[in-house]
Amino acid sequence: MRHQSLKLILLAFLAIAFTGCLKDKDLENNVYGITVGGINGVSFPEASSSPVLEGINSSDDPLEFEGTMLVLEQDKVSDKDVTVTLAIDTAGLGAAELEELPEGSYSVDLTVVIPAGQSKSAPIVITFPKTSDLDPMIAYGIGLTIVAVDNGYVPVSNMKTITYGFNIKNQYDGVYHATGYFYHPSLPRELDEEKTLGTTGPNSVSCALGDLGGSGYYAEFTVDPNTNKVTVTPLIPVAFTQFNTSYPGGYTAKWSEAALCNNTWDPATKTFYVRYGYMGGSGWRVTEEKIVKQP
Repeated sequence: MRHQSLKLILLAFLAIAFTGCLKDKDLENNVYGITVGGINGVSFPEASSSPVLEGINSSDDPLEFEGTMLVLEQDKVSDKDVTVTLAIDTAGLGAAELEELPEGSYSVDLTVVIPAGQSKSAPIVITFPKTSDLDPMIAYGIGLTIVAVDNGYVPVSNMKTITYGFNIKNQYDGVYHATGYFYHPSLPRELDEEKTLGTTGPNSVSCALGDLGGSGYYAEFTVDPNTNKVTVTPLIPVAFTQFNTSYPGGYTAKWSEAALCNNTWDPATKTFYVRYGYMGGSGWRVTEEKIVKQP
């Protein structure tokens, strides 16, 4: 999923660069671009940044996503309502490596009105009846394109289509505060830092090992929803060992909440209690952490 996000960000950058480099007859004649001279145009202002990647929570309850607005590309507003007709457009999903949202998993009103005297519409709302059925390992997408506009307006040709990409976050995804202790043969130390845990599967997230995230040391926590026990696996080519009730190498507890760190998840307080580590050249490196989700 992290690789997917990086690809989407790169594609968005390329889209911006390409749009900025359009130098052709149509541009000079105001067929392309935001400034359309005597033509009354309607556009998606975020089209040049498409695909736009968004993260949405996994939930059994309805969820509304507010997208971009449609705007009038002219010097003055209309004295009449401008009705814009949209259509679903899947053409850009493949290039962005997005999978089309399943039928019935969302709804969107394809008729949008820019009110008289206004230069833009209300945000376009995509409604998800529930997102818990969507796979967090898949990057989903939806494309919208302007197919018709009334009252003498036309779509701005290179700003008429936008693609949204959606990553589904599981319940463990979010920002946390971690406290604890890092046991080390020569550099033992207290831990106190903010961490972001990102979705890697339906019940798993990635987490920096102790304070070594900056060095690329990451673990994956997988929660058993029936027992709340946590399985820790490496996201680096190093073997990890979990220590649910004891310490290796003669280490002893060094802080007040050490006894709680038995590799479990507490759903009431949204807290991970972990103790795991790996064997280094001079002995065990073990991180022991209480990781609390922030509001």
